[in-house]
Amino acid sequence: MPAPTFKNFIRRADRSIPLTGATRCGVHGDLKSLLEPRSDRAACVAVDMPGAMIKTIKYLSASRGESPAQGMGTKAHAMYEFLMAFARKDLGRQTTFAVPFADVKKFLQVDRMDRIREYMTAIGNTWVSYDFTDKDGVQKIDRAFPLLQCAEEVGANGKRHIRYSMHTDVRAVILAAKSYTWKEIAPFSKFQCKYAPRLYPILAYRAGMSFEKPAPLIINTEELASQLGWNFEPGKLKYSHFESRCLLPALKDIADHVKRFRVLGYTPIHGSMRGRPIIKISFTVSQAERPLEQRQKMHTTAAEKRILQALMERRGLSMQTEVPAIDTLARAATVLETSTIAVAQRWAEVLERAREVPALAFSSKGDGIDGDILQLLKSRGVGAAFELWLTDPEPCDPLAAIGINDGSMKWMQDVEKFVEGMVKPRVDDLNEYLASILDAA
Repeated sequence: MPAPTFKNFIRRADRSIPLTGATRCGVHGDLKSLLEPRSDRAACVAVDMPGAMIKTIKYLSASRGESPAQGMGTKAHAMYEFLMAFARKDLGRQTTFAVPFADVKKFLQVDRMDRIREYMTAIGNTWVSYDFTDKDGVQKIDRAFPLLQCAEEVGANGKRHIRYSMHTDVRAVILAAKSYTWKEIAPFSKFQCKYAPRLYPILAYRAGMSFEKPAPLIINTEELASQLGWNFEPGKLKYSHFESRCLLPALKDIADHVKRFRVLGYTPIHGSMRGRPIIKISFTVSQAERPLEQRQKMHTTAAEKRILQALMERRGLSMQTEVPAIDTLARAATVLETSTIAVAQRWAEVLERAREVPALAFSSKGDGIDGDILQLLKSRGVGAAFELWLTDPEPCDPLAAIGINDGSMKWMQDVEKFVEGMVKPRVDDLNEYLASILDAA
């Protein structure tokens, strides 16, 4: 009998050869989700950005004879990131790209066409330089060029598009990159400080590295100011202005809108010379986390799915409005290193405890997370509530140690009255109060 043949056989990739930008997808999530930039799905969209571009970019100022980077505000930068994201998937096959005006307007949440044209002009007038080397895939260059070349185009159907292209060396570096970080796109449409879009990739690159505990990223002050496009004369940087008008507003924007990591610390470092000027800045960031949607799903059999549904229905929970989708539970099972059924049972217990005594804090941090879960479940649905629970899934039930077995619920009513006036009841206070009730009985 002849051996079977496989027409669609795909040879496994050689793992000894490192992946590059040309062999990676480069885009994570559905780019169309960005047309609703404040949605939960848009928050999960990320794009690869090469480390070489992050570490070597400089926004040039008027002192170099080019158009100053100060002319490029947050909306123009958000549009630049949006265009680069849509170009990423086809970057290996194309050199020019087109995006409808309508899509750009939705992402930027701008209605006026003349605003879009202003942002196109700002992008074209913003000049940058990169200190690329041979190992980045291109020869070293020592000249400046615009971020993108943009032009307006009207199709036969009357619809307007932005036709754009990037510098050939930038395209080559993206395709040759072996070191990169994931960059969320949705936050760019929400930033208020024009320096936040420039500082964010620097911190994201550090957060994307593997480390057991957060390690500081230390950057020379003038080097950072140059990377961010802050206008100053070399050797005469006034740090107080740089901090108050650039760094602090940018850090606040990042804290408010970026989900993948957090800035844990920011410390100026003084030099030992006269006047002790601030010569370096230390940033400490958390390790980047992958959104739940980008996690692998724990394998769940059809029998397990039927068991899970039966267990939830026995508890009186709706599979449509109170229990997350099976795929979501399976991804959470991977994160928590348990089974899909176990995750569903833990979630059901959290809901039951929260509904019994909404004012009590049952999370490991004791921060009232169960009450927040009920509010989110009502306002935004089970998906948002489940994600909140995953930020602190370890239970800490202060009632578990009481051991009340008489079946009476009067003590529960007393507890609810007790916690009404408390913002965050302490476990010790609660135990003492319950003990007094039991002793009296």
